[in-house]
Amino acid sequence: MNGTLITKQKSPTYENGIWIGPKWDPPKDYFKWSENLLPNLKNSPDFVGQIDAVTGTKETFRSMADKSIRCAIWLKKQGVNPGDIVGYCSDNHLDSCVPLFASIYVGAIFNPWSDDDLNKDVVEYFVELTKPKVIFVNEKSAKIILKSVPNITDKLKFVVYGKIDGIESFKDILKDVDSKEVDEFKPMKIESPDVPLTILYTSGTTGQAKGVLHTHGSLGKIFSSFNSNAQDQNKHVHTWFSTLSWISAFVSTINGVLKISTSIIHNCSDVVESLKLFDKFKITTLCKSKLNISNYNLSSVVQGIFSGVVITRMFGSISRGSIDPEKSTAVGKVYLGVMLKVIDPKTKRILGAHEEGELCVKGSTIMAGYWKNPDATKKAIDPEGWYHTGDLGYYDKDGYIWVIDKLSSIINYKNYNVPATIIEGVIQSHDSVADVGVVQKNHDEDTGHATAFVAKCPGTDITEQEIIKLVEKELPEKMWLRGGVYFLDEMPYTSCGKVSKKELCLLIDAVTGTKETFGSMADKSIRCAIWLKKQGVNQGDIVGYCSDNNLDSCIPLFASIYVGAIFNPWSDDDLSKDLVKFFVKLTEPKVVFIDEKSAKIILKSIPNITDKIKLIIFGKMEGIESFDNILKDATSKDVNDFKTLKIENPEMPLAIVYSSGTSGEPKGVLHTYGSLRMINTDDGQKKVNMWFTSVCWITGFVSTINSVFSKSTAIIHNTTDTDESLKIAEKYKVTKIIMGAGFANRILYKNRNIHNYDLSSVREIFFGGSYMSNHAQNYMIKLFPNASIHSVYASTECFPVTGGEINPNKLGSSGKVIQGTMLKVIDLKTKEILGPNKKGEVCVIGMNMMVQYWKNQEKTEKAIDSEGWYHTGDLGYYDEDGYIWIIDRLSLLINYKNYNVPATIIEGVIRSHDSVADVGVVQKNHDEDIGHVTAFVAKCPGTDITEQEIIELVEEELPEEMWLRGGINWAMIGTGVANRLYKTKQVLDFDFSSIKRIYLAGAIAKREIEEFLVEICPNALVIHCYGCTEAGSMVTVTPVSSKPCSCGKVLPNIQMKVINPENGDTLGINEEGEICIKTSKMMLGYYKNPKATDEVIDADGWYHTDDLGYFDEDGDLFIIDRIKDLIKCRLDDIAPGPIEQCILKHPNVAEVAVVSKPYGIDREQPMAFITMLPGTKVTEAEIIKLVDDKLPLNMRLSGGVKILDKMLYTPSGKIAKKNLRNLARVLAQEN
Repeated sequence: MNGTLITKQKSPTYENGIWIGPKWDPPKDYFKWSENLLPNLKNSPDFVGQIDAVTGTKETFRSMADKSIRCAIWLKKQGVNPGDIVGYCSDNHLDSCVPLFASIYVGAIFNPWSDDDLNKDVVEYFVELTKPKVIFVNEKSAKIILKSVPNITDKLKFVVYGKIDGIESFKDILKDVDSKEVDEFKPMKIESPDVPLTILYTSGTTGQAKGVLHTHGSLGKIFSSFNSNAQDQNKHVHTWFSTLSWISAFVSTINGVLKISTSIIHNCSDVVESLKLFDKFKITTLCKSKLNISNYNLSSVVQGIFSGVVITRMFGSISRGSIDPEKSTAVGKVYLGVMLKVIDPKTKRILGAHEEGELCVKGSTIMAGYWKNPDATKKAIDPEGWYHTGDLGYYDKDGYIWVIDKLSSIINYKNYNVPATIIEGVIQSHDSVADVGVVQKNHDEDTGHATAFVAKCPGTDITEQEIIKLVEKELPEKMWLRGGVYFLDEMPYTSCGKVSKKELCLLIDAVTGTKETFGSMADKSIRCAIWLKKQGVNQGDIVGYCSDNNLDSCIPLFASIYVGAIFNPWSDDDLSKDLVKFFVKLTEPKVVFIDEKSAKIILKSIPNITDKIKLIIFGKMEGIESFDNILKDATSKDVNDFKTLKIENPEMPLAIVYSSGTSGEPKGVLHTYGSLRMINTDDGQKKVNMWFTSVCWITGFVSTINSVFSKSTAIIHNTTDTDESLKIAEKYKVTKIIMGAGFANRILYKNRNIHNYDLSSVREIFFGGSYMSNHAQNYMIKLFPNASIHSVYASTECFPVTGGEINPNKLGSSGKVIQGTMLKVIDLKTKEILGPNKKGEVCVIGMNMMVQYWKNQEKTEKAIDSEGWYHTGDLGYYDEDGYIWIIDRLSLLINYKNYNVPATIIEGVIRSHDSVADVGVVQKNHDEDIGHVTAFVAKCPGTDITEQEIIELVEEELPEEMWLRGGINWAMIGTGVANRLYKTKQVLDFDFSSIKRIYLAGAIAKREIEEFLVEICPNALVIHCYGCTEAGSMVTVTPVSSKPCSCGKVLPNIQMKVINPENGDTLGINEEGEICIKTSKMMLGYYKNPKATDEVIDADGWYHTDDLGYFDEDGDLFIIDRIKDLIKCRLDDIAPGPIEQCILKHPNVAEVAVVSKPYGIDREQPMAFITMLPGTKVTEAEIIKLVDDKLPLNMRLSGGVKILDKMLYTPSGKIAKKNLRNLARVLAQEN
């Protein structure tokens, strides 16, 4: 251990760049220290050797001697001989020391495993490396080990602390020995210092953990110096903060007996709770990496080892000494019998005073080597016997040693090696900082940026800016926190109490890379549950939720489960005033957790909602309590004492999840703890799960819970973009993907870029929700030869119904009925049960079925018949082998004459064409035939297909009633898409001569873009139009030969005017104002939303578009911008359009969006988001200068420029300015 031990020693000497510790001549038989272990236990039988910190249970040396002797005798009966290996994997408890002492008595090698990050790969590696004859385990580790190596009990003996069927318990093995054997027992004598003692594992931060072999000699000098006797007048009480898998705990456990000390046994990592131990047990010796001790009475402590760096290859690291106030950051001087030098990491040259380099040490306490790893041993210990520590440090002229950091933890900023510990030390000096970890955040240009994770002291407050300024004041520029500061409620620690830098990555959701541990999730969810109870949320009360996916999405869900509340997530995709009122009235939640986007809609819908319901926001909004704040309401004691509600009845309500509402208002589907029993368990393998819905959908809800039960890492994201999804899957090595069949078609089958991604990590794929063609399923099988691909049929009401791996001989099926579920197919009219291969309505009954629709008895009775069968509303059939086929929703069938035509079958055939990206088939009403099949088709980029080809494909593959009599519609091109085509110039590689017309709509198109389209589409008429859904499509049109950027003239039978948005006065020629429309084809109103209708259609029937524009002298319409997109800067309303057009003139800019960024004085500032053309480069300064040079002062980019890797789009392909405004708001808060 690297630290300062409060003791005195002689000064070391310095020769030729090497510091030599004081000479120490131990006794000749120093390696026989173990011969004092059992005598000390026996000679002080009534001495209290251990106390359980939680229960207060005391154990005497007599009991410890008896147990360890019995264990040693049992080991010998199992054939454990000197040199054999005894494994151990458990947390701390009063019996932890017994296998250790017993192994020493019989000459076995004690091999403890860390149980913190145990998984299948680690277990297999440990077993193969050391081949233990016996292993002592706790229940948690036993389950993981047994799943990892199912036949492990055939190879080695298992002993469990506790009870597991089929495994011998620790208590039972002690009973296998009689008293006579105990009295006659003699421990083995150690005759050589080279006798192996233990194999301890390194932390494995840079790869697989290595087994560090220590002998009775390499730790002998340490142990021989600590021997004591019963006559020692000083009472010693000591504790440590790691398990036996760490050398600090290993040595401290043995020292407790050799020094005749009382050991306080615990598993506490919480700082406050740890410090309470000192006061309670009057601890005299402690071993800890860092402690904030200012508020606690530690007057009993007379000896302490404080360390910031632990080197497990040798005890005590390299230095010790009493603390010199003027050299408080030093780790002391070279210790007894140890030599130290500092070398240049590259040249290996020995360095002098104050020169930073790698610390190398030499001495009898160095490990014997890495177990069965001669290459690693050779790399660590050179031919001259110097151990290369991997630590960066230096010494001064007086011989004091400073350890800066692990070389592997150095932050690479440009050409600098930046030590994280220096930055941590400065941040730690702030009174409000409890703990800190600094890590590298990768950066394309600078290699890496220093990023700090900070835990605040309870009851204090500090801002990100304060910490950044503190570092900039105290440290050179290369150490500044360019990666930002992130505040954690709880700092993650390793089992030895050090900050776990493995877990300090960044905001790991899929986009930002921020990781969150189970420990953090547990702490947050408990705190949230405690807060819920304080708000009076009791069993059966309802907790609402309305947010997109974020790292805290799961917290209200878990907290609701803990307290027995009913979790009720709302979809935020199509949230409206009517839906908000409907949700609130239906479930009457006591609390609703919301994001900022949903909050605005909810507050507008029900202005006084906060009088009735407690709203909690993810983020910040004035007048609403933040999610972060409610977590601060519980103390650490509250968290530790918290107990979850026990579920005694399977009918207890769990969640109300809404149906999609495609045929009316969504229905609240009530599920109980019994109806959602399909929970995965941990199989010990590393799992990384990814899904594409929020917790408001049943797949997201169940997947969130399953990830905890199966110990899987969940990748949290909100992307629906196919390439972004594939990047995420590749980046995080996703092993399990859950998605809808439609999305599977787009992301896997139709994505021509899929072979650019490494998806070899994927082991399981689950898809369902709609039809997937045989071609697509076959393609998936070939694409993922090593993965199991499952087709699933499920609904919110019954989750799931069928499932199973794709059968190549049954492509298109949804598998077979799952366990505990029954399925039948009935005639649509007669309701008679149908046989194989006969199409009808699918009905199911089973344990996964909903209980009812919440407060909707009529709909419940309609869906669930008197015999308990749920009528799914799906058309399907089964074959002779029991495979199920789902054809379509009955409500979506196309009525052609007397036929019920399933759209999904037609969609599947059209989608099988290589040029089709996606397709939707609907009914087009017809006077004689009732309805005709009509297809809407989106082509794959860079492909071509004609209407006639698709019609012929369908006629060739399908019966006559499915033919496309309603024709085919192609997607209209938006101006945003045209801009992108113009900038990328990729279209020049393709032939567009077949195009006859192009309609430009949705945004302003520059003259050069219009001319570019004419150039690449020589046979097309390019038409610029203006319209909207509310006005019944187009209201103005013009060919490009008219005025540049004009939207043309008003069409027949349409009235338009421009008004002053402030007072409603009609404006004249060339006067800018809001465009208003009046036409016979205008909408009647927003469905079931009279208030919203009244807001846009006035008493005279004019529709107010919210678009800013004007008419010129010739009656041509010019659209400037959306009024809501205007940037309110002081007294000016700035239109983003002119700024965007200016920036687009830069040759390297692909796309741009200018939005408002909040600012105190100016209210709002223009901020530009841009993307660059591939292979080009542009700086923020260039863009700012371009605007400064070309535009008026008030249009300058005072809000800055943000360069994006990829622009954000709406589903219709427009730039998502709403999302960009939200991003600008976040950036404003960070600044």
